[in-house]
Amino acid sequence: MSKEESFEEYTKRRVDEIGKAMFRVMEGDLDHSLAEESYDDEMKMEVEGLAIGTNLMIQELKRLDEIAKNELDKAKQYIEEKTELIEKQQVSLQELSTPIIKIWDGVLTLPVIGVVDSRRSEEMMESLLTEVVDTQSKCVIIDITGVDVVDTKTADHFLKMVKAIKLLGAECIITGISPEIAQTLTNIGVDLSQIKTLRNLQDGLREAFALIRVRVINGKNGGNGKNLSNH
Repeated sequence: MSKEESFEEYTKRRVDEIGKAMFRVMEGDLDHSLAEESYDDEMKMEVEGLAIGTNLMIQELKRLDEIAKNELDKAKQYIEEKTELIEKQQVSLQELSTPIIKIWDGVLTLPVIGVVDSRRSEEMMESLLTEVVDTQSKCVIIDITGVDVVDTKTADHFLKMVKAIKLLGAECIITGISPEIAQTLTNIGVDLSQIKTLRNLQDGLREAFALIRVRVINGKNGGNGKNLSNH
């Protein structure tokens, strides 16, 4: 403050500076503080006390803001970790709901349990086709013993899987069709004449081994069909 500045001018200036500091705080600027000035009487001391109090308030708000940011960062990290864990669990559940099992060289089986909707059928088809290619399998058994209800859409999902498997050069067998499902498929007019269907998984395995033996006999290795593995 200059020597020529009156108390009224001094008070107006300092109050104006305090007001601007408060406005900056409202806008989120917590790095600004008021310059401290000396005083030579009690009235100025009260004004400077207000300025000092404003600075202390800004410092406390900054401290609380840093705490809040740290807590927010921790919360974000916690959410990210939980989200990652949930995603991993979802992948694990998908793998469990679509357990593709290699039961022999060239033979895969997919036991299906529960409801088969569009999303699940797409996941099953993607996983199954990938496994067929990776293992160079020649036969796939889709066992639907654990499927209680088969409607037109469900049947269509399985038909698409069978066609896709055949396009990769593998044979597909559907096993586990119950009498109720067989009756339902007949009533809704689903044509399974082009698909090999068997009563249970055991019959499906016999058929799969027979297919492999035919392929081995007709292959360049020859043989009498007693070896069930693909060479």
